[in-house]
Amino acid sequence: MRAMIIRLPMQTAAAGVRYVAVSLPRIDCLLVDMPHKYLLPEDLPPPGKSDSQPIGRQRLYHRSRSPPRVTEPV
Repeated sequence: MRAMIIRLPMQTAAAGVRYVAVSLPRIDCLLVDMPHKYLLPEDLPPPGKSDSQPIGRQRLYHRSRSPPRVTEPV
């Protein structure tokens, strides 16, 4: 399958911006008309360390809570 790539900004939890590469079916007229927006897969730079990290991974653990205190009525 022939494809083209667009890099879209995505907001991170730390109020930063991370760019995510999205693969789309190749449309030659878009590649010609907007070469700064749509790229061929071979035009992308090699992925960095931040590109290989999971996006939006939830915590799998929670800090254990102490049992509730039971007080006897006076």
